[in-house]
Amino acid sequence: MVFYRDDFEIENMCYNIDQADNIALRLTHRVHKTNWLILAIYRSPKLVLNSFLEDVNFWLTNATKKTDNVIMIGDINICLKKKSTCVRYVNMLNNHTLVPLIYEYTREEVLAGNVTKSCIDHINVRMKREYNYSSSVITDKVADHFL
Repeated sequence: MVFYRDDFEIENMCYNIDQADNIALRLTHRVHKTNWLILAIYRSPKLVLNSFLEDVNFWLTNATKKTDNVIMIGDINICLKKKSTCVRYVNMLNNHTLVPLIYEYTREEVLAGNVTKSCIDHINVRMKREYNYSSSVITDKVADHFL
């Protein structure tokens, strides 16, 4: 479910990423004609990372313009704290001028008696300078991830 103000038109871009569940939306301001592209993603850690990155790169290359504001958000299951697994992902974001806003741990669990932490929930943005934005992690645990 997506809530939006009535001064925007909304379009489901019907783009399907094979290695993730996703929804891609375009919001266009009725007066200013500013575009906001939102890509919300859940990627299972069991799915193929390289195919996922190729799909997202294809979407960013072909469905967005450099003038679009882009928000890519979701449970991506790529830990930004592990350089060995995130370098290609972060490079792809950089190539499309997307900036990750979350670098704190977003998931903490006990496995075999040991606490494990990961930064697998992401908010990545590309926005014009006139927009103010910020992010934070809420550490009250209502599910297996922080909010």
